[in-house]
Amino acid sequence: MPTFSTLQNPEKRHLLQALVEEQCNICCYCNRSIEALVCPGETRCHIEHFRPRSGWSDLQLNYDNLHASCGRDNNLGASRTCGHAKGDWFEEDNIVSPLDIGCLDEFIFHETGSVEGSTPRGSATIEKLNLNDKLLQEGRKRAIEQIFPDELSHEDLTTLLDGLNQPDHQGKLLAYTGSLVSVANQLLLISA
Repeated sequence: MPTFSTLQNPEKRHLLQALVEEQCNICCYCNRSIEALVCPGETRCHIEHFRPRSGWSDLQLNYDNLHASCGRDNNLGASRTCGHAKGDWFEEDNIVSPLDIGCLDEFIFHETGSVEGSTPRGSATIEKLNLNDKLLQEGRKRAIEQIFPDELSHEDLTTLLDGLNQPDHQGKLLAYTGSLVSVANQLLLISA
Protein backbone atom coordinates (compact mmCIF):
# COMPACT_ATOMS: atom_id res chain seq x y z
CA MET A 1 0.00 0.00 0.00
CA PRO A 2 1.46 3.40 -0.94
CA THR A 3 2.33 5.88 1.80
CA PHE A 4 3.34 9.51 1.82
CA SER A 5 6.88 8.47 2.77
CA THR A 6 7.19 6.32 -0.35
CA LEU A 7 5.82 9.04 -2.63
CA GLN A 8 8.75 10.27 -4.74
CA ASN A 9 9.43 12.95 -7.33
CA PRO A 10 8.15 13.82 -9.84
CA GLU A 11 4.81 12.73 -8.31
CA LYS A 12 5.40 14.53 -5.00
CA ARG A 13 6.44 17.70 -6.84
CA HIS A 14 3.31 17.48 -9.04
CA LEU A 15 1.15 17.04 -5.94
CA LEU A 16 2.70 20.10 -4.31
CA GLN A 17 2.24 22.11 -7.52
CA ALA A 18 -1.44 21.10 -7.69
CA LEU A 19 -2.00 22.14 -4.06
CA VAL A 20 -0.28 25.51 -4.56
CA GLU A 21 -2.29 26.22 -7.71
CA GLU A 22 -5.55 25.20 -6.02
CA GLN A 23 -4.72 27.61 -3.16
CA CYS A 24 -3.94 30.41 -5.64
CA ASN A 25 -0.28 30.51 -4.52
CA ILE A 26 -0.89 31.38 -0.87
CA CYS A 27 -0.12 29.44 2.31
CA CYS A 28 -3.13 27.60 3.70
CA TYR A 29 -2.57 29.10 7.17
CA CYS A 30 -0.99 32.58 6.97
CA ASN A 31 -1.79 33.44 3.33
CA ARG A 32 1.82 34.37 2.64
CA SER A 33 2.67 34.06 -1.04
CA ILE A 34 4.26 30.71 -1.89
CA GLU A 35 5.69 29.08 -4.97
CA ALA A 36 5.78 25.32 -5.44
CA LEU A 37 8.79 25.27 -7.71
CA VAL A 38 11.69 25.19 -5.31
CA CYS A 39 15.35 25.54 -6.01
CA PRO A 40 17.74 23.01 -4.48
CA GLY A 41 18.38 23.91 -0.85
CA GLU A 42 15.38 26.25 -0.59
CA THR A 43 12.10 25.50 1.10
CA ARG A 44 9.42 27.90 -0.02
CA CYS A 45 6.58 25.55 0.80
CA HIS A 46 5.79 21.99 1.76
CA ILE A 47 2.92 19.52 1.75
CA GLU A 48 1.09 19.91 5.05
CA HIS A 49 -1.03 17.16 6.56
CA PHE A 50 -3.86 18.94 8.38
CA ARG A 51 -4.49 15.81 10.40
CA PRO A 52 -0.93 14.62 11.07
CA ARG A 53 0.33 11.33 9.68
CA SER A 54 1.30 10.28 13.22
CA GLY A 55 -2.34 9.90 14.27
CA TRP A 56 -4.18 9.60 10.98
CA SER A 57 -2.07 7.33 8.78
CA ASP A 58 -5.17 6.42 6.77
CA LEU A 59 -5.38 10.09 5.62
CA GLN A 60 -1.72 10.55 4.65
CA LEU A 61 -2.55 10.46 0.92
CA ASN A 62 -6.11 11.79 1.18
CA TYR A 63 -6.12 14.93 -0.96
CA ASP A 64 -8.64 16.69 1.32
CA ASN A 65 -6.14 16.35 4.20
CA LEU A 66 -3.25 17.85 2.21
CA HIS A 67 -2.47 21.54 1.90
CA ALA A 68 0.44 23.70 0.77
CA SER A 69 2.01 25.49 3.72
CA CYS A 70 4.79 28.06 3.59
CA GLY A 71 8.32 26.99 4.42
CA ARG A 72 10.47 28.30 7.18
CA ASP A 73 11.88 31.72 6.42
CA ASN A 74 15.63 31.36 5.94
CA ASN A 75 16.37 34.62 7.76
CA LEU A 76 18.68 34.15 10.70
CA GLY A 77 16.62 33.88 13.83
CA ALA A 78 13.31 33.34 12.02
CA SER A 79 10.90 31.28 14.07
CA ARG A 80 8.72 28.45 12.89
CA THR A 81 5.23 29.33 11.70
CA CYS A 82 2.26 27.63 10.07
CA GLY A 83 2.73 23.92 9.30
CA HIS A 84 6.27 23.83 10.67
CA ALA A 85 5.09 25.31 13.99
CA LYS A 86 2.02 23.05 14.06
CA GLY A 87 4.03 19.87 13.60
CA ASP A 88 2.00 16.90 14.86
CA TRP A 89 -0.34 19.04 16.98
CA PHE A 90 -4.01 18.52 16.20
CA GLU A 91 -7.06 19.02 18.39
CA GLU A 92 -10.29 18.84 16.41
CA ASP A 93 -12.08 21.36 18.61
CA ASN A 94 -9.13 23.77 18.86
CA ILE A 95 -7.93 24.26 15.31
CA VAL A 96 -9.41 26.19 12.42
CA SER A 97 -9.35 24.26 9.18
CA PRO A 98 -8.39 26.23 6.06
CA LEU A 99 -11.21 24.30 4.36
CA ASP A 100 -13.89 25.69 6.70
CA ILE A 101 -16.14 28.05 4.73
CA GLY A 102 -16.16 30.66 7.52
CA CYS A 103 -12.56 30.21 8.66
CA LEU A 104 -11.80 33.95 8.37
CA ASP A 105 -14.60 34.66 10.84
CA GLU A 106 -12.49 32.94 13.52
CA PHE A 107 -9.88 35.72 13.30
CA ILE A 108 -9.69 39.50 13.61
CA PHE A 109 -6.87 41.07 11.61
CA HIS A 110 -5.63 44.52 12.56
CA GLU A 111 -4.08 47.21 10.40
CA THR A 112 -0.92 46.80 12.51
CA GLY A 113 -0.52 43.31 11.03
CA SER A 114 -1.40 41.49 14.24
CA VAL A 115 -4.18 38.93 14.43
CA GLU A 116 -6.35 37.80 17.32
CA GLY A 117 -8.89 35.04 17.66
CA SER A 118 -12.55 35.93 17.62
CA THR A 119 -13.23 32.42 18.97
CA PRO A 120 -11.30 30.04 21.25
CA ARG A 121 -10.47 27.92 18.17
CA GLY A 122 -9.08 30.98 16.42
CA SER A 123 -6.96 31.89 19.45
CA ALA A 124 -5.60 28.36 19.78
CA THR A 125 -4.77 28.23 16.07
CA ILE A 126 -2.92 31.55 16.24
CA GLU A 127 -0.89 30.37 19.22
CA LYS A 128 -0.04 26.88 17.94
CA LEU A 129 0.81 28.02 14.39
CA ASN A 130 2.66 31.15 15.60
CA LEU A 131 0.56 33.36 13.34
CA ASN A 132 1.56 36.49 15.26
CA ASP A 133 5.19 35.96 14.38
CA LYS A 134 6.97 39.29 13.88
CA LEU A 135 7.79 38.60 10.20
CA LEU A 136 4.18 37.63 9.45
CA GLN A 137 2.90 40.76 11.22
CA GLU A 138 5.29 42.93 9.22
CA GLY A 139 4.23 41.26 5.96
CA ARG A 140 0.55 41.73 6.70
CA LYS A 141 1.10 45.35 7.71
CA ARG A 142 2.95 46.10 4.46
CA ALA A 143 0.22 44.43 2.41
CA ILE A 144 -2.50 46.37 4.23
CA GLU A 145 -0.65 49.68 3.79
CA GLN A 146 -0.25 49.02 0.04
CA ILE A 147 -3.92 48.22 -0.50
CA PHE A 148 -5.40 50.81 1.88
CA PRO A 149 -3.06 53.83 1.60
CA ASP A 150 -5.84 56.41 2.00
CA GLU A 151 -9.43 56.52 3.08
CA LEU A 152 -11.67 54.85 0.54
CA SER A 153 -15.36 55.41 -0.10
CA HIS A 154 -17.87 52.68 0.67
CA GLU A 155 -18.23 52.05 -3.08
CA ASP A 156 -14.45 51.83 -3.56
CA LEU A 157 -14.15 49.43 -0.63
CA THR A 158 -16.89 47.21 -2.08
CA THR A 159 -15.16 47.12 -5.45
CA LEU A 160 -11.81 46.43 -3.81
CA LEU A 161 -13.28 43.61 -1.72
CA ASP A 162 -14.74 41.96 -4.83
CA GLY A 163 -11.30 42.14 -6.46
CA LEU A 164 -9.47 40.74 -3.43
CA ASN A 165 -11.51 37.56 -3.63
CA GLN A 166 -10.61 36.97 -7.28
CA PRO A 167 -7.32 35.46 -8.47
CA ASP A 168 -5.36 37.44 -11.06
CA HIS A 169 -4.81 36.30 -14.67
CA GLN A 170 -2.12 33.87 -13.45
CA GLY A 171 -4.48 32.29 -10.91
CA LYS A 172 -2.78 33.94 -7.92
CA LEU A 173 -4.28 35.79 -4.98
CA LEU A 174 -2.48 38.66 -3.29
CA ALA A 175 -0.25 37.74 -0.38
CA TYR A 176 -2.10 37.93 2.95
CA THR A 177 -5.49 37.96 1.20
CA GLY A 178 -7.28 36.83 4.37
CA SER A 179 -6.05 39.81 6.36
CA LEU A 180 -6.82 42.18 3.48
CA VAL A 181 -10.39 40.87 3.20
CA SER A 182 -10.83 41.14 6.97
CA VAL A 183 -9.60 44.74 7.09
CA ALA A 184 -11.74 45.66 4.05
CA ASN A 185 -14.83 44.23 5.78
CA GLN A 186 -14.02 46.18 8.95
CA LEU A 187 -13.62 49.40 6.97
CA LEU A 188 -16.92 48.71 5.15
CA LEU A 189 -18.70 48.48 8.50
CA ILE A 190 -17.19 51.77 9.59
CA SER A 191 -18.07 53.54 6.33
CA ALA A 192 -21.68 52.30 6.25
